[in-house]
This record gives sequence, structure tokens and C-alpha cells, in this order.
Amino acid sequence: MTELAETKNTSHPLSFNINTGKLLLFLMIVFPVVIDLLNGFITFFIGLDFSIGVLYRGLIFLCSLPVFILQKDKIWKLYVLIITGLWTLSCIIWAGSGILQISKELMLFIKMLYPFIILPLLFYIIKKYAINIEYVISCSVTYCAIAGASIIFSLVTGLGIEFSASKYSFGAKSFFVAQNDIGLSMLIGYTLSLYLFFGKFSFRYFVSTILIMAGLIGLSTRTGIMGALGVFIFLMFAIMFYGKKSINIGYFTKVIIFSFFAVAVAIGTVKVTQLVSEYEYMLTKFQALTYEHPRQNLTQAAHNRIEGRHWIYNLFGEGMTHFKHEVGNRLIGAFDVSEEGQPVEVDYLDLMGNYGLIMTLIILMFPLYLFFKILFDFILNRNFRDLIFLICISLFLVHSTLAGHAIISPLVATNMVVVYLYILYRKQFSAEQKPLLV
Repeated sequence: MTELAETKNTSHPLSFNINTGKLLLFLMIVFPVVIDLLNGFITFFIGLDFSIGVLYRGLIFLCSLPVFILQKDKIWKLYVLIITGLWTLSCIIWAGSGILQISKELMLFIKMLYPFIILPLLFYIIKKYAINIEYVISCSVTYCAIAGASIIFSLVTGLGIEFSASKYSFGAKSFFVAQNDIGLSMLIGYTLSLYLFFGKFSFRYFVSTILIMAGLIGLSTRTGIMGALGVFIFLMFAIMFYGKKSINIGYFTKVIIFSFFAVAVAIGTVKVTQLVSEYEYMLTKFQALTYEHPRQNLTQAAHNRIEGRHWIYNLFGEGMTHFKHEVGNRLIGAFDVSEEGQPVEVDYLDLMGNYGLIMTLIILMFPLYLFFKILFDFILNRNFRDLIFLICISLFLVHSTLAGHAIISPLVATNMVVVYLYILYRKQFSAEQKPLLV
């Protein structure tokens, strides 16, 4: 790999002295949130059956392909080639069974490959223009701060696609089409924002953190509420064990901040409890968030289908379209499903249903490898930045297991590619750049 040049330029992604490399990163990481919001507005308010989100990320995908092909990392290319080869073999089997809808399957497959293809371009830009990893992280935070601000705007004005009215959430999703997807993406950005705030202790990242946290609570999904509070409480305890060299906050200031937020959380809890007790429907929803699994019927339907189908489908899958239809058929009476069926929205079950055992194991191998890699790095070095990225990849895996919307989601991939980047090339960032936090 080409070495990264050391740089002290850690300017914010919205500053005006943006060089070519930073502009490219802005377009790849920050600007997609504007496209996603605009896409939701066009789809639901103008009524055009056209996704500019797919078009924009498709353009990024195509621009990244030459760099992916020309890169020297043979293992990375081999991994993607194996996945592509298995998918092609599966398509042949599905075609022979008469259940292949190639256009829909290709779109889903490209979504899954998206982070693998754009990651080499992202790393190439960082190397070529000597961009600090902290700037890349701040791009991810800016994406989520804009998302949080849009959700707050919808809560205040009532404008947006709709207010969520499901049994397991009751908030607003602004102009985002996929509520759980943006929730996980924002949770990753929230964790990174806390890292920048504790590291620089600046008003800019304080505002970013508040915007994202407020947006997550306003989104009001299980991920948003429990994730935001859980990450915050954990990190508030964690920073007490790091000195000035790791956290740019004195011990006395840490105690004040911890006490302030502890009081704020206590007051907020009392106020929320009072509000919930006044409205029975909100009490029901909060109870559902704490003890019910919203996908219990879906997962049971998926298990029934997988256990009852031919062994060849268990090895190579049956395709997204057919599997959704089969799951939907088993949910009649439990859910009002569309004619296209119903995805399980638990990643390992959707992968198993769509692509079979072999491909599922290979796909899941990557995030699990990243988890253990950063876990061992953290155990050996006790680096605060490593802890942050360990939390990010853990949130990704937990959400993938419990709520899906992780592995096959362009919204999540936009932020997770930053997590992949750091974990994969951690040694180069630590050795060749002066990090924000050591």
C-alpha cells in the first residue's frame, strides 16, 4: 500500500478551504444525506416513481469500479470475486427453477457490494491527498447531524413523509424512506460524534452530538432510543478511565459533565414517564420497545420456510423475490403483507433465505473478522479511538441480528464504510498520521 503522508489539516468538512480530495470525500460521505432527503420528498410529495438516491449511489459505484479493479489488494478482490461468483451460480440455479427476476436480484446484489467497491476509492483519495482520518470521521458526523436536524425539523413543523405509527415506534422520520436504516446510520455517527467531542471538546461537535441524539430520540425506534442512551451512558463511564492524553477533558470537568448529564437524564426520565402515563397508546408502545420482539412472527415464518424447502435452496438460496413471497404467504392473518411478500428484516435470515448457507457464511465472515480484529487491537492498546470503533462494529452486528437493515442498506453503508476503513487500515493511520487521540 502507498504510505499516507502526515498531515495536520483536520478542518471541518463544511469549511471553505476544501481541496479536491476533501471535496470528493464530501460528495461520497456527506452529500448522500441531501440526496436521500430530496429522494424522499420527490417520491412522496411529487409522486415521481424515480429514485435519485439509487442514481447518485450508482454513479459513485461506477466511478469506484476502476479503482477497485486496479488496486493491488488481491485478497480484497478475491473476496468480492468469490461473492460475485456464488451469486452468479445461484442465479443460474434460480433461472433453472423458474424463480429468477434478474433486475430485482441485481439491484439488491449491487446494494450489498456497494461498500466493498467504494472502500478502495475512499482509501485511495485519503492516500493521494494526505487526508487525516479525523476529517473522514467528521464527514460521517456531518451526514448524521444533517439527518438529525431534518428529523427535528419534521417534529417541530409536522412536515415529512409521515409520523411513524407502528406498534414499536411513534416518532418522525422526516423525508427518509427507510426508518431503521437511517436510525442505525445515525447511531454510528452519534458514536463517532461523541469521540470527536471528547477529543476536541469543541462547541461544533457538541452541537453535532446534540442534533444527532435529538434526531435519534425523535426517530423513536428501538435502535434510536435505547442505542443513543446506551452508548452515551457507556462512554460517560469509559472516559473516566482515560487521562488527559486520551481525552481532552480534565478529571474535574469530566465529573461536572457526568453529573450534569446524569441530572439531565434523571429529569428527562421523570418527564417522559409523566408524559407516557398520560397517553395509553404511548405506554403501550414503550412497553413494546422494552420486552417484545417486533419480528417474532417474521422470524418464525422465515424458519418455517427455510426448514421446509429443498436442500439445494438451503445451499444456494432462492432469491430475494421468491423468498419474500414465501415468507409473506406464511404471514397471512398476522400481517397485512403486499403482493411482493415480506422481507424478514433480520440480516442472517434474509441472507440465508436469499442466498443460502455458503454465501451467507462468507458475507458474515467480513463484519465478524472486523469485530475480532478491533477487539484484539483494543485489548492490546487500550486506545480510546479503538474503543469507539469497537462500539460501532458491535452496534452494526447487534442491529443486523435483531433488526436487520445493516448489511444490505446503502444508507448504513455510507457511514459503515468509514468504520471499515479505520479497522482495516488502523496500523497505517496510527503509524503515519498524528491521531487526534492516542
